[in-house]
Parts: sequence; structure tokens; C-alpha cells
Amino acid sequence: MKYVILILLLIPITGFGLTSYQIKVRNWAYFMATPYNLGYTFTSIIGVESNFCKTKHGIDPLGNGCSQIHQRTAEIITGIPFISRKILITNDRVNLDIALEYLRFCFFTFHNNWVDGVLCYNKGPTGVQNIPPWERSKEDYVKKVRTEMLRLFKTKLEPNEI
Repeated sequence: MKYVILILLLIPITGFGLTSYQIKVRNWAYFMATPYNLGYTFTSIIGVESNFCKTKHGIDPLGNGCSQIHQRTAEIITGIPFISRKILITNDRVNLDIALEYLRFCFFTFHNNWVDGVLCYNKGPTGVQNIPPWERSKEDYVKKVRTEMLRLFKTKLEPNEI
């Protein structure tokens, strides 16, 4: 019994059961995206994609790092051909920077329409255009991001937590 209590005290858990590193990633995402009015949206997407870097290898075998961005998408967004997949997986700040630029591209492409911008992040611009407009808000991914946003609204994100 003493060992169980000791182990539980050593686990750094705060927020909704997040480790201290997950909280750091959550805050990076929020404060990186806030100047573009995408703070909660981007942070929610990172939460849905990888649970704030808890899993860097998601369901999609092409996804990389915290943001689960595809290597080809990262090459297009950065303009760097043959960008290393290792960099996308191991350097979380670079991964988030590229993902934020991609999300900004998505919102620009769809004239700041929230549903279409979020779907674009998940399915790409052509993937959004293949879904009828009246069906887009019913997509599972949009629902997951909205749910994550509601959880984040209840959590006060402070600059001193970075």
C-alpha cells in the first residue's frame, strides 16, 4: 500500500489528467495561435490529434508528431522539399509551428469559416469540397474538436504556465 501511494505521488498529473509535458504542449499551442485568433481552435485540434503529445504516432500512419501533420503537407507549407520525418516527430515546437501555418492556410482558403477550416486541417482542402456544406458540421472530427474546445473553455490557460 505504501508503494502505491508513493508511485501516485510521483506521477505529475494536473488539468484533466495531463502530465506536466502535456500541459506545456497545450500551452505552447494556445499561446502560439492566440495572435491569429485561433488559440482555442488550434489547441483543441492538438488535443484531438495526439492528446497534447501523449501519442506521437496516431491512427493515421502518415501523421507525424503532436499535430499528426503529413510529411507532404509539411513540405508544401514550409517550402522545404524532403523535410525529415524525424524532425516532425521529435521536435514538437517545429511540428506545432508547421501545423499552425497549415491551419492558418485552411482558414484563409475557406474565408475564416470555422467548420470548413477545421475540416480542411483534417481532410485537406479538396476533402472539404467533396462534402456537401449542410453535412460538414455533422462530421465526427468537427464534433470532437468542439467537445475539446468546451473542455478547454473550462480550463483557464495562463501565460505563466508556459
